[in-house]
Amino acid sequence: MPVKTEYLFRGTTKGFEGGTNSKENKFTCTSRHPVIALFFAMDCAREYPDDAVVYIAKIEDVQHLKAEPNVFKKIEQEFVVRVAPTEFYKHTVGYIHFKDLQEILKEIGFDVSQIVRKDNLTELCKNVKQLKAKQLETLIKQIQSVMKTN
Repeated sequence: MPVKTEYLFRGTTKGFEGGTNSKENKFTCTSRHPVIALFFAMDCAREYPDDAVVYIAKIEDVQHLKAEPNVFKKIEQEFVVRVAPTEFYKHTVGYIHFKDLQEILKEIGFDVSQIVRKDNLTELCKNVKQLKAKQLETLIKQIQSVMKTN
C-alpha cells in the first residue's frame, strides 16, 4: 500500500503553461509520487535541460480544486487539480530542478538515471517502487533545503 503523502508533484518545465487541453479545460495533472513526477521532468529535460523542474504543492492547499483523474490514475498515482497550470503554480510551495531531485532520491535509495522518453514513460511509472514513510520524510526535508519558491 502506498505511503500517504501530504504533497503533490508535477514534473514539467519552469512556468510551462500546459498543453492546449489543459489550458482550455483548466486542469493540471500531478502525481502523489515524486519519482513519477521526476520522470516527466526528465522527459522535458531532453529538450529543456535548464528548465526541467518538479513543482511541489501541499494537498491541503489544492484539495478544494480536486478533479476526476484520467485513465492513468493508478499508473501515475495521479491527482488532477481543476485549474490551468499557470494558476496551479501559484498554489505550490516551490520547485526543484530535476537534477537536484535525482540526487536526493539517489541518496535515499532510488536510482533514477534511466533514459526517459514518451514511449517508455508508462512502463517506468508502472515499475516505480513505493516510498517508505521514513524515505518520504527525508525526501521532503531535503527538497525543502534546496527548493526555490515561485
